[in-house]
Amino acid sequence: MGALGLLIGIVGGILGLLAGGIGLTVGGVMFLIHTLVFQLPSPPTAVACVGASLMMTAVGILLLLAFIWLVFRAFPAVFRWAVDLIQRVLHRGIRGGENS
Repeated sequence: MGALGLLIGIVGGILGLLAGGIGLTVGGVMFLIHTLVFQLPSPPTAVACVGASLMMTAVGILLLLAFIWLVFRAFPAVFRWAVDLIQRVLHRGIRGGENS
């Protein structure tokens, strides 16, 4: 049961990277649009809000890049390692060319 919990936790973390990245990126862009539309009459507030929206967007993009790296680089390597480990356990003692 512990392995199942660990697997569910890892999958939840990966989905959290995806959801957080999308949410921060979309939220940053919407915050930028809101700032440009409603807060331009007050320049100091507008500058601060534009900076915050750009930081939100940058963090969102970094989370999306981390998600993409995990899906396309780390997961295949871990999957190959796990399959190799299972094959070594199941086929120990069998030499090359033996079928039984």
